[in-house]
Amino acid sequence: MRVKTYWLFGISGAGKTTIAQAWVQQWKSLGEPVVLLDEEALKIGLNSDLNAAAILKEEPTRRIAELAKLLNQRGITVIVSAITPLNAQRQLASQIVGPKLYTPIWIDSPVQICQRRDPKGLYVKALSNRLKFFPGVNAPFENPDTSLIKVSTDQFSVSQCVELIFKSIK
Repeated sequence: MRVKTYWLFGISGAGKTTIAQAWVQQWKSLGEPVVLLDEEALKIGLNSDLNAAAILKEEPTRRIAELAKLLNQRGITVIVSAITPLNAQRQLASQIVGPKLYTPIWIDSPVQICQRRDPKGLYVKALSNRLKFFPGVNAPFENPDTSLIKVSTDQFSVSQCVELIFKSIK
């Protein structure tokens, strides 16, 4: 398969990381070199100097995209799991990675379902204003202008979502 960066984006609780982890396992079973860049995991290291408001800025996206680009240049497919709430951020990622190597995938789910899936209680905190800059609640989440692939996680299981994505990219 061709080396690319697949950028899974959507609101918190939509299923980005769950789908990305399952998809990575599928790639590995095929013997393909693949790396998952998960926004939450990167907050501990690469993006630890950025505050919550940074989610609406370009810097977290720029850092993840630059890392994805380096991995692609070394022959490694990258699956990114990041909220990436603004169209401008997604365009920046495409510019950095390169439009031929960047594939955006909208992981979509109604906010009510995401609230029910919320194991960390982030929606409760955001709705009570104890958590600021939470896309879809008290910060913007812009639906994409165009998206090659959209997966609605309220309609399909994780394995079905991975299969839909895998079929769409072939």
